[in-house]
Amino acid sequence: MNQKTRLEILRQTMEQNGACYGTGDTQSFFTNESKAVRVAQLICGSCPMQARSACLEYALTTGMEYGVWGGILFWDGDAYYRKRPPGRPRADEASLPVEASKEELWDLVHKLTPMEKSA
Repeated sequence: MNQKTRLEILRQTMEQNGACYGTGDTQSFFTNESKAVRVAQLICGSCPMQARSACLEYALTTGMEYGVWGGILFWDGDAYYRKRPPGRPRADEASLPVEASKEELWDLVHKLTPMEKSA
């Protein structure tokens, strides 16, 4: 399967199954404000795993620089599991990872996506 076809399948999966489609809330997905990012990640959390995985794969494949994609925050091309607010981290969040490597994210996509990558 060529990359264009794969991207079309991913986009269709997101549009048909994504919890974010139809909410009208694009601001939360494309900001670096901690509260808005958390809202976007909560919406992603309610998304079916197939759509979340498609969304994350779409972002990784197309090299998204900004936005919350599949529950992951992309900012200046770097990926973050969460946006840490200014100041000291809360005790219950201190051990949680902030940054995500692209390799970790690709591993996650491959683990969560039962569809064949090439056919």
